[in-house]
Amino acid sequence: MADKDLRDDDSDEEFEGNVDDVPVEIMEPGQEIEGSNDGFDTNNGAEDPNVPYIDDSSQGFFEHAKDQAVPTVSSSPHHPHLVLSGSQDESAYLWDWLTGGKTTKIKLSGHTETITHTGFSVDGTYCATGSLDKTVKIWKVTDGSLVSSLEGPPEGISFMSWHPKGPAILAGSEDGSTWLWSGTTGQFEYLQMFLGHSGEVSCGGFSVNGRWVVTGGVDGTVRVWDPKTGKTTHLISGHPFHTDAIVTMAFSELTAGQIATGSYDKNIKISNITTGKVLHSFTGHTDTVEYVDYCKSLPLLASAGLDKEIKIWDMTKMCERLTCKGHTDGVVRVKWLEKDAGEGHLFWSCSVDKTVRLWDGRTGNAERVWSGARGTVLDICLLDKGAGVVAGEDEGSCLVFLRNGPEQEKDENNNNSNNTNNSNNNTTSDKEESKEEKLEK
Repeated sequence: MADKDLRDDDSDEEFEGNVDDVPVEIMEPGQEIEGSNDGFDTNNGAEDPNVPYIDDSSQGFFEHAKDQAVPTVSSSPHHPHLVLSGSQDESAYLWDWLTGGKTTKIKLSGHTETITHTGFSVDGTYCATGSLDKTVKIWKVTDGSLVSSLEGPPEGISFMSWHPKGPAILAGSEDGSTWLWSGTTGQFEYLQMFLGHSGEVSCGGFSVNGRWVVTGGVDGTVRVWDPKTGKTTHLISGHPFHTDAIVTMAFSELTAGQIATGSYDKNIKISNITTGKVLHSFTGHTDTVEYVDYCKSLPLLASAGLDKEIKIWDMTKMCERLTCKGHTDGVVRVKWLEKDAGEGHLFWSCSVDKTVRLWDGRTGNAERVWSGARGTVLDICLLDKGAGVVAGEDEGSCLVFLRNGPEQEKDENNNNSNNTNNSNNNTTSDKEESKEEKLEK
């Protein structure tokens, strides 16, 4: 989601460098980063300069043009500290979140309109950028060199997804077509085109097993495709399916063939792509369902609504489990922690209210709230082993929010201070007791 037009804006040429191994040393919690707020006013543009600006970020990346939205951020599956961000300024950057790009910063240039989607291949060898300029570009992660510039879609790229098992990439277009390219030869080449949606293909991807292509459109339908023939195997539409544009789609890793879709119609539909049947409808949101995501370790689904609410759905009982309240404006993303983080019951959210939050999906409690963004947080990507998130926002910055960030250090310092005071009080009491004992003697 974005609040501003993401098309056309001038971009400035920037430094291009080479990438080396990303450093493994971790910053101390709360450590000040020199220049971490470069280019920003101190009161966040607030009308009242007496209102203090609170910045809970531990690090930031500020190479994208100021006031140009950063609608997409992705983290590498094989380089724990490497992030890819794409901007309205037509540039993308590979950078390390530990130092805000001071150690690794590679500019990926060549797009002529807003970059709307980014992502890394499953083995981390390649990264991709999709743009409103109608192209997808494939880059080598090690040095940022351009591998392929993929053309064909007659209009802007509206979604993009890597294959879960190999070097193939899928992209949808605003004209209703979907395109598939394969990179098994080292160069990415056209493989298939899928035609059938009557409007923009708004979301989609490969099935978890990689066998099927699944797309959702503003025409309110989901299509399941055979990637070999380009033919539709199942069309999910009409009653009891969505009655308005589909916005988001997620694939269950726990239940084979199951997908969830969210729509302008405020509803969530659970469907089976193997049979083409609608399994269940979830109602409760009072505005567009902007994002859905399946928990990787528990039978739960999270949905983010522009009604400011996050709902958790029990996928065993097929019912609402709880509602997470706290955001003061529309919720844009919800993303569960990965299994290997060891805390699969936790998920992150971001919002138009400029905050990022971490929630416990079992209780609905917010573990913590992070502030610091100057505008709507448009996207978040998870950092290695649940350490935190990188957030892209519509004022041009990428901010790093860590679970062991400044606020925790502040709390620890307060606790240490209290412990010291208690220790001093105990010492004073001991001394007074000693004096009393001497007087008694």
